[in-house]
Amino acid sequence: MESGYQSYMLLPIIHEEEFLGFMEIGSPNKFELHKGMLKVMGEILPVISMAHKRFSTEVQNQIEVVIQ
Repeated sequence: MESGYQSYMLLPIIHEEEFLGFMEIGSPNKFELHKGMLKVMGEILPVISMAHKRFSTEVQNQIEVVIQ
């Protein structure tokens, strides 16, 4: 509420049954984020989780290269 959000979603990011984190979405407009948006986000979240996992793996590989 202090940040000015009137509508808010907190969605888990999961890839292959591994919890990666949360995605927060906020809007200053009341009722802008609703159940219909949840359905849309359900379709988008797998792509976001796959990209997040790929990025995390790439960063880990770069760290291992620097250590070696």
